[in-house]
Amino acid sequence: MIPQAFAMTSGCFPPTERSRVFAALRATLGLGSVAGQLLGGVLVGADLLGLGGQTVFLVNVAIGLGLLAAAIAFLPPHPGHAQSQLDVLGVVLAVLAMSSLLVPLNLWRSEGWNWHLLALLSASPVTAVALVIWEQHLSRRGVVG
Repeated sequence: MIPQAFAMTSGCFPPTERSRVFAALRATLGLGSVAGQLLGGVLVGADLLGLGGQTVFLVNVAIGLGLLAAAIAFLPPHPGHAQSQLDVLGVVLAVLAMSSLLVPLNLWRSEGWNWHLLALLSASPVTAVALVIWEQHLSRRGVVG
């Protein structure tokens, strides 16, 4: 996520503001790495809601929602991307291709190679090829560069 944060920062702010923004980003990353360890230890030790170490992951939901709201409120619009649309079929095909590859590879040790996992695994190259064909189609139409 850090490369995306730096890339987004470069694209969203003019060169005259970037040094200030990058300084704030570096300070936030440094503070977050220290505060995350401390807060994680406190939450695991407190065992809130009887969840043990899983409480730490609930914090990510709250932080993510807060950062989403802050991004909507404070980040300037990105020029040149106002008319771009989400490639829903491309996203679905990419998720299917990766999930149908990774889920069986993660579950085979605990469940063994059963027909469910083999069917799912065999769907991965099919959906990956469908994704490539779809993206090439969009590229020929000039929808993606």
